Amino acid sequence: MRIADKTVLVTGANRGIGKALVEEALRRGAKRVYAGTRQPLSHSDRRVTPLTLDVTNAAHIQIALERVESLDILINNAGVHAFDDLSDRAVLEWHLAVNFFASTTSRRRPSPPCRSPPPTRSPRRPRST
Repeated sequence: MRIADKTVLVTGANRGIGKALVEEALRRGAKRVYAGTRQPLSHSDRRVTPLTLDVTNAAHIQIALERVESLDILINNAGVHAFDDLSDRAVLEWHLAVNFFASTTSRRRPSPPCRSPPPTRSPRRPRST
């Protein structure tokens, strides 16, 4: 994927895979990288714009949408993996809120201007005999 001169938003960007995704986007020449984290973040590269973003918090999502001027690539990396008893409904609801509902909700919210996806090829029609 070509990332040079693109604007990228990475959720869960404070550590691990998310942090590596931010660094890789910068290495590949991204024009701007929005780094979504639950806690404030600082970065030495001026192309990185930190966003305080808890993907389960509707107010955080709305503020992020207002701050992101344009977006080419969204990487929904935020997630949790707790070694808890999933028979506990509260724990199960927390896992679902972060790992499932947050990513589906962010796709349904109004988003900043994005490039249109490439046209899809129409499926082949079966031959008539």
